[in-house]
Amino acid sequence: MQSYQCPFCKAQFSEEDKAWDTAIDSPRCPECLESLPDFRPSLQSQPVHRSALGSLGTQASAVVAALSRLPSVPQSEDKGGFNRQIQDLLVTAFGFVASAATALILLVIEKKFGIAIYSFTLWLVVPAGAMLSGFVAASGWHLGSIILNHRPTRLLLVNMGLASVTTFFTIYWLNYISTEIDGKLVSEYVSFSQYIDILLTRQQVESMFHGVKTGATGELGGFGYVVAALQIVGFALGAVGVFGYLSRLPSCEKCNKYLKSKAKQLRYADTRHELTGMALRLFTLFQNREFQKALDEHGAYGQSKLPKGGYLLSSIRRRQCPLCHVNHLKFSAQKLVGRDWKDLDELSFFSFYQGELHP
Repeated sequence: MQSYQCPFCKAQFSEEDKAWDTAIDSPRCPECLESLPDFRPSLQSQPVHRSALGSLGTQASAVVAALSRLPSVPQSEDKGGFNRQIQDLLVTAFGFVASAATALILLVIEKKFGIAIYSFTLWLVVPAGAMLSGFVAASGWHLGSIILNHRPTRLLLVNMGLASVTTFFTIYWLNYISTEIDGKLVSEYVSFSQYIDILLTRQQVESMFHGVKTGATGELGGFGYVVAALQIVGFALGAVGVFGYLSRLPSCEKCNKYLKSKAKQLRYADTRHELTGMALRLFTLFQNREFQKALDEHGAYGQSKLPKGGYLLSSIRRRQCPLCHVNHLKFSAQKLVGRDWKDLDELSFFSFYQGELHP
């Protein structure tokens, strides 16, 4: 008879224990719920009885793969009266307003406090200030997308990148038309291109540690253009970050709309075995498309409040498309580590369902 000892909590269990089957179904220790990467290889010398459903990690992967084979959801018309091109333009308008406002705010800070936030770099090569500025400049796209409930398209990604880069040059342009020398505007002495060349080639880089200046370079000369290029890339990366965030929000692919949260069940498991067993049962119900039964069963198990000494949480969140009303249901589990809840990714799965559900 085989036995196993968890390398984390030192708990021991053998083939006669129920914990053995639990560890096979979910490659985690039944006691501490830590992953057991060496558990399966240690069992290869003898055949092991697995549940008909296979391991929970395999099941979770199967759910994702099976989604592509789910019945397609009928595409509904956009009842808001706006087609996607018009929505793109409206979101773009939000974006350009935010970009212009960002450029103006950065200019005011630079003029009043002598701090060019967009020029901050880490280790001379990471344009942290430009990335932050680009992120703020692209916040208008985030606001517009949320208000109009419009998922960004690739065209918007291009617009976001261009607008963020434009924000960089707008800052220089505003400086160019507002800076005076001996009572005259700089624009009366040199062209904008000459102004840019003077600033880039004659700028110096100061190094600081804990807010204290530790040194400075001389004039950068041609390398100033490299620094400017890094800042432009930083502005663009800030926009890409906003686009990536918006793209990851749950959405309806058919309607190009973000899903609205409808309900969320939170339950706390009494035991480790109970959580694993519940996840297995719910996964089976998800596979059989018995979603209402899954909601009812999950809502009735465990406790509604975290018990004393408890550290296991499961949830089912239901979101819905505002147009075609397709439901998105996701089951997830978490473990309390210190003061933070850590996701147990292997106990996570989701699916779509077109039909009435409650809650």
